[in-house]
Formats: sequence, structure tokens, C-alpha cells
Amino acid sequence: MANIEFLALNALQFYQRAIQTSGHNIANSANPNFSRQMVSVATLPPERLGNNYFGLGGTISSVDRLVDDYLTKTIFANESEVGRASSFVNLASTLEKSVANSETSIAASLQSTFSALQEVVESPDYTPSRSALMSELNVLVGRMQTTDAEFMKIHNRINQQLELMAKEINTIASSIASVNAQLLEDDIAPPDLLDRRDALVKDLAQYMDITVIERESGAVDISIGQGDSLVLGATTLTLSAARSRTDATNFDMSINNNGVLNVINNSIEGGQLGGMIQFREKILMPARSMVGLIALGLSEQMNTQHQLGMDAQDNLGKLMFKDYNSTAAMQNRVLVNSQNGGTAQFSINIDDTNQLVNSEYKMIVTAGPNYSVIRQSDGQTTTFAGMPQTIDGFTISLDSGAVSVGDTFILAPTRLGAQALELNISQADEIASASPIRTLTSTNNIGAGRISKGEVVDVTTADFTTTPKALTPPIRVEFLSATTYQLVNVTTSAVIEGPIAFTPGSSNAVFPTPGTYDPGYRVDLEGVPSTGDTFTIEYNSGGKADNRNILKLAETQTNLKLLNGTATLQDGYANLVADIGIQTAQGKVNLDAANVLQQDTLAQREVKSGVNLTEEGVNLLRYQQAYQAASQLISVSQRLYDSLFSVLR
Repeated sequence: MANIEFLALNALQFYQRAIQTSGHNIANSANPNFSRQMVSVATLPPERLGNNYFGLGGTISSVDRLVDDYLTKTIFANESEVGRASSFVNLASTLEKSVANSETSIAASLQSTFSALQEVVESPDYTPSRSALMSELNVLVGRMQTTDAEFMKIHNRINQQLELMAKEINTIASSIASVNAQLLEDDIAPPDLLDRRDALVKDLAQYMDITVIERESGAVDISIGQGDSLVLGATTLTLSAARSRTDATNFDMSINNNGVLNVINNSIEGGQLGGMIQFREKILMPARSMVGLIALGLSEQMNTQHQLGMDAQDNLGKLMFKDYNSTAAMQNRVLVNSQNGGTAQFSINIDDTNQLVNSEYKMIVTAGPNYSVIRQSDGQTTTFAGMPQTIDGFTISLDSGAVSVGDTFILAPTRLGAQALELNISQADEIASASPIRTLTSTNNIGAGRISKGEVVDVTTADFTTTPKALTPPIRVEFLSATTYQLVNVTTSAVIEGPIAFTPGSSNAVFPTPGTYDPGYRVDLEGVPSTGDTFTIEYNSGGKADNRNILKLAETQTNLKLLNGTATLQDGYANLVADIGIQTAQGKVNLDAANVLQQDTLAQREVKSGVNLTEEGVNLLRYQQAYQAASQLISVSQRLYDSLFSVLR
């Protein structure tokens, strides 16, 4: 009878705990992080009586969480991918809206500027057309600067988010370490504490991709990606976001390992942090550099042609946009690592915007000293000894100081191009729409010779610089015969060069002459002139109605002078918008796929670990019946004792 009581009490205790566990499951049925629990029973060793064994019932062996470790780890990985993709798409969508706006984008302003140029082509001496062009140029400059400022606003927002996320990650990591401490102290891991642990790890995974290693106690060690440790048992390392040593505009993610800050940007590929870093490195910074490249290309093409023209006051054209190779601008293109051992200050001179590549570069000082320059867009490395050196359309120069082996620099030739774009002319009359030279055919000519209108190629020669608003000297072409001519200074009547051979019926370039005289412009003679025929080349004084130079400026719209002759200015911007759009669309596809995968995995977890209220209801009835049956054992045992005592009396 004692065994009956023992068996009954064990059964009562088991089913009481089973009912309690089912109640606990039901109470947590709405908790998405809860794992269904189940009381497991272990059969006790039987009692031998004679040749037979009689069972003694069972006892509680454990309270188990119904979990699948593979599903749990998959959920962590999926959470990182959803965080990465959502962060990337949110930022990329914001940028796409900014650059693709049909009314406020750089593309719209470029088109308006070229349309205004065409108006001046048609009426070069019409002041309202000139004023409209000035207005559009100012709008274009403002649009370039506004776009760059928008890029920086997004950039700064990322920096702020990185700071906030670093704090949140540290908080979660500390909570995980606290849970670990409890698990390490207890020889049995409480199921609810393990659920708490997994929920915290899942929260952490949304910020970064992590590697989780579970100890026998249930405590977990967590590494960032496949590298630096973040949680080791009950201790944590501190994550921080601070200005980069190599580029102060960027915030780097660093881990504090015994007082040493290790930059871990390259270790973070997943989670919201990974998405932000990926967007910054793959879309935002290249977009800013590309807009800067377009601004530099616009400035170079317009400046080069504008200086070859003449304004409404008969002055040679000035730079249309301010010099992009000022001392400050050149030095700002090189970012110095704050940890460098040397004192070197470098600068970058833009030589040819057509050869510029939409990329930044890392320059490393090696023994010698020698230099390795790595193009970030494709990893191409150029090595050389000594300075200056020219690559990809720009020249690197050592301005001052000395380098130390191991010093690093970021070369950003185009990053600040849009920010620094500024008009150099302020009045409509300063637009150099005319050519500064004109050619005249004498009315006394009797032959059929012709002279071209002429094209200016260099206004820095003495012919243009000696006397303001004049050619020094103006030149007369005098034919000595049908096949020879000479060049004469109109002012002094002195022969400059001659006789010079002429081929009738063909185009004959006058300059440079056989004697290498080059006044900075080009004219051609053709046809069949006669002896004594003359042609004159002079300054185009009062030539406000001339549109030859503004025509050349308008051709900038179709000039393939960007990205090694493959794109116009508008092509360059259209390609940028298309690239951002493609990456954004791909990001949305990735996000949708990640969400579907995560929802599917969570659904599988729900089947395995979620609380099924119907099933729990059935279990409660079963446990209740079993509990009542065990109670009957107590009653039977009591009646047996009563019968025995009555016989003994």
C-alpha cells in the first residue's frame, strides 16, 4: 500500500506540473518569442517481488522547450537580411526620388540651360535672351549645389543613425550578457530564460549579421559577422560609431577591445548597419562623385570655349565658372589619415575631365618612398616612385611635408565638384557669344578665292594679349600670284612671312605658317584667287550680333567629352539616375524575397514551437482526467488501510 501511495503521489505531482505547464503555454500564446514547453516523465525503476517486477510509476525528468535550433539560427540570419534590405531600400528610395524628380533635378536644369543657349544662338545681341541664359546658369549652379547638399543631408543622417544603433546594440549586448550570467550560474537552463536569450539575439540580428555559438549551459558567445567578438559569456565589448580616421565625413563602426578601437566596417554585411554602410559605399558616395564629375565637366567644357569668345563689350571671354583648380580646391581633394606618421600635404590638379573616372582612390606610402594608388571602383592598382604623378585625368603633387611608410590618403578628385561649382560671370553682357576675330574679303578682288570665318583656339598668344580689344597685329593676306601669298601687318605694312605656297582649288590652312608663326586662331583659304587679291583678319570689334562662339557653347550639349568620350553631360546624369533606379529596384526585390523567406521560417517555427490552443485544451482535459485517476489511487489506498485497521481491531 505504501507503494500505491508513492505511485499516486508521483502521478499527482506530474499531472499537476503538466497542468501548470499547459496553463503557462496558454498564458503566453500571444507572445511571438515564446517556445511551447512540455513536461517530460521518466519511468522509475520497477520493484521486484519474487519472479515479477512491479512498476512504481514515473517522475518528472525535465521541462523542455519545443524548439528547432536550425530554424532558430535561420531566423537570426533572415532577420539580418531583412534589416539590411529594408535599410538599403529606404535610403535608396529617398535618393532616387531626389535625383529623378523631373522638375527639380539637375537633368531638368541642364536642359533649360541648353535651351537658353539656343535662344542666344538665334539672337546673340538680344539682351533679354542673354539675361534668361544668365538666370538659367544661376539656377543650374544652385541645383548642383542643392543636390550635393541633399547628398550630404542623407550622409549625415546615416552618421546619426549609426551612432544611435551603436548605443542600441550595446544595450542589447549587455542584456544578453546578463542572461548569460544567469545561465552560467544555474546548472539547469530555465526555458523562459532561453526564450529571453533568443529574443534578444533576434533583436541584435536586425542590426548586423552575427555568428552565435551556444555553450553547454545555454549561454551564447556572439561575434560580428565572422570576426570580432561582441559578447563573451557574461562580458561584452563596446561598439561605437565615430568619425573615420581616413575620412572625417564618414562614421566608422569600431569595437573597443581592451582600449584599442578596431574598425569593423568590412565585417558588417547584414542588418540595418550593413544596409546603411552598403548604401553609403555603393550608391551615395559614387552618386555624389558622379554629380561632382558632371559639374567639373560642365565647368571645363564651358570655360574652355567661353574664353575663346568675345563678350558684348568687345572683351575676351572670361572663365564662365570659377577656376576649379584653385589651391584650396586642389588640397581639399586629398584626405589625410589622422593616424599618419608623416606630415605630407598633397593636392590634386584636374587635368582633363574627360579622363576622370567616377571613383575615389586609396594611396598608400610604401618603402622608398613609393606609392600605391588603388582605384576603389575596380581595385586597379598603380604604383610609382616620386611626385608628381598623373593618372585618370588628374595629377597628384606633394605640396609640403614628408611622408612616412604606412601613411594612407584618400584621393577624391570629383567629390566636391558640385559643391564648389560657382559662376564667374555675373552680367548678361559678359556672355562671350561672339568670336573675337573676323575675316574680310576685299571688294577689289577679281579672283574666286575665299577665306573662312576663322576659329580661335588660343587667346593667350601675344596677338590677343598685347592690346586689349584688338589683334596685334591685324593681318592682311596678299596674293603675289595664283599660287603664292604673303602675310602683312596691317598696322605697319611690314611683311610677316612670305611668300607662302598656295594650292588652288584646295583648302589651305594659313596657320601655323611654314615659319611656325601661330597667332592663336585658324583660317583657311580656298578657291582660285588672282594676283593682287587680298583678305583681312582683324578683331571683331562691335561684333555683338556674331553667334559663332555661342554656337560652340551650345554644342556642349552633344559633346561626348565625359567618361573617356562615351557620354555627354546629360548622358552622365541619366546614367546616374538609371543606375540608382536599377539598384533600388533590385533592393526591393531582395527585400520582398527576404520578407517571404522570414515569414515562411517563422511559420515553420510556429508549427514547431508555437502554442496551439486547441491542442493545449485537449491536453488539459487529458491531464485533468489523469489527475483525477491518480486521486482515486489515494482513495483506494486509504480504503485499504481502513480495512486493514478494522481487521486488526
